[in-house]
Amino acid sequence: MRKVSRKRNLFYFSIFLGFIVLFWTLTRHHSIQFQDSSNKTIEQNPQSYSNQLLSNVSPEQFGADGFDDKLDTKALQAAINKSSKVTLKNGATYIIDKPLTCNHAITIVSEDESKSPAVILQKNKTSAFIFENKPVNTTNVIEKMSKNDRYVVLENTKGMKQGGLLHLKSDKLWYWDNRDYLTKGGLYKITKIRNQKVYLDRDLSESYDIGINENVTVDAYANHEINLKGISFTHPLPYDSKMVVIHFSSNATISDVSISNSKLTGIFLNKTFATTIQDVNINLGVTKKTKLGYGIQDYGGSGTIIQNSIFKNVRRGVDFSGDTPSRYGIVSDSKVFGAKKGSLAPGNSGFGTHSTAEHILFKNNYVVNFNQAFLVRGNEITIKNNIHTGKSNYFLSLGYGNHVTLQNNIYKSTTNDSLKSFVLIQNSYFGSLIAEGNRSGDNPTFIGGNLKHLEKLALQKKISIN
Repeated sequence: MRKVSRKRNLFYFSIFLGFIVLFWTLTRHHSIQFQDSSNKTIEQNPQSYSNQLLSNVSPEQFGADGFDDKLDTKALQAAINKSSKVTLKNGATYIIDKPLTCNHAITIVSEDESKSPAVILQKNKTSAFIFENKPVNTTNVIEKMSKNDRYVVLENTKGMKQGGLLHLKSDKLWYWDNRDYLTKGGLYKITKIRNQKVYLDRDLSESYDIGINENVTVDAYANHEINLKGISFTHPLPYDSKMVVIHFSSNATISDVSISNSKLTGIFLNKTFATTIQDVNINLGVTKKTKLGYGIQDYGGSGTIIQNSIFKNVRRGVDFSGDTPSRYGIVSDSKVFGAKKGSLAPGNSGFGTHSTAEHILFKNNYVVNFNQAFLVRGNEITIKNNIHTGKSNYFLSLGYGNHVTLQNNIYKSTTNDSLKSFVLIQNSYFGSLIAEGNRSGDNPTFIGGNLKHLEKLALQKKISIN
């Protein structure tokens, strides 16, 4: 009886094992089919979706049609979810009603640079594209850090990798904080990890008294690159929105992109590392009630470069700011056109920085109108070889910060326009100003405002001070 029972059990076990093998075989070779715009059937194993992204897809493969009046949101989102590159049809208008979101490295481009770009039309009052990069670890600094150190010692380094990002945020306010929440800190790239010691791409910009007097929280992020090229983002009318929003990316590139009708911000860069933006055209359609109106806002980033771009109907072309400092940004060879003085919300300027900005350079730019060409609050800000024209009050309005340099800039009068003064020193500025080789047209007054708090003033010869 025992032998029969054993044989029966072995028989049942063999059948069970056969079912498992059959199930594995069927599921392993099962595929999903969909058609592209040419009706060619494409097969894709679902395992590839979870293990790796496709190298290149079009929204049409997922049902989009950029030449009708139907929504393409689901098709575009599916293409983004499944691929590292999405290619859009030239001349197509893809209509969406929700933000397109992404959490992995991606390239989104129009198929032919020489033809009309693809349009992404966001019909609702929200963003068109949002890149999210969630932290892989949140921890704390455990040893004191000195200015010019190139490493930090952390409680743990779980999930961190070379090439990833590290964001430091102190509980101590920034030196020139004027809002009670702007703190010391900054964004860095990880170059090496040795146990609890993490090495950084740059020297620390300040010291941190870790322990009783100061705490520093650290968020770590994976290395994800974003590339947007040859695309037009728009709303049907000017809406209060931020059109393109990018959080914690590395080496993002945005080129040959146009943005219109997002009155709050065209491109919002939240703590991005080494972003390059070139040949963009931004027209926001702001009004006097618009409080932000930034063509591009760099919020706590590091190494952002903006060049050869045009900004129209904005309250400010480019703004550097952040709840921790934005550092090492450059704006060059760009043009910004604004309304005449008094026509926009207060604080409008061609370009500008908030107090949490450091080591920022503006060079070879062209500014028309605005209350002032540059509104500067921050540390180590250099403005050189820029041209300002039109109806305005000041070339530079200066407050909250230190070490500002003004070199070889020109104000050109049109139709007998004149400035109140080339430079206005606000009551909140206690730092130094170096001004050399600047020309203010027929304006008799070069510098005005409150000069009593200036730490240092070095000016060219034969200028007027009020």
